[in-house]
Amino acid sequence: MHFMLQKEVVDRMAAQPGGKEYGRLTVMLAAYAEVEALFDVGPGAFTPRPKVWSAIVRLRPAIAPRFDIGDDGVLRTLVTAAFSHRRKPCATASRVS
Repeated sequence: MHFMLQKEVVDRMAAQPGGKEYGRLTVMLAAYAEVEALFDVGPGAFTPRPKVWSAIVRLRPAIAPRFDIGDDGVLRTLVTAAFSHRRKPCATASRVS
C-alpha cells in the first residue's frame, strides 16, 4: 500500500529507535507492517499550495505479526504507557548562566 501523508507523519511512521520521532505509531505499525518512507513531495506540487511538505510511504502488511505479540490489547496498553511518559527537558537545564 502506498500513501501520501504530511511529511512529519511519515517521519514518525518510519522512525528509527532512539530518535525523537520514534513513538507509539512507529511501534504499532512495525508489529504489523514493513514501513518505508519513499520520497518527499514539496508544496509546489499542489494547488492551492499547502504550508507543509508531504511524503510517500509504502506499507507492506505482514501475513502474521512481525514479532511475537501475544495479546495485541496488552501490546497497545504497554506501548501507550511507555510513550506517554517521555522525558521532557527541565526548564532550568535549558537556561544559560
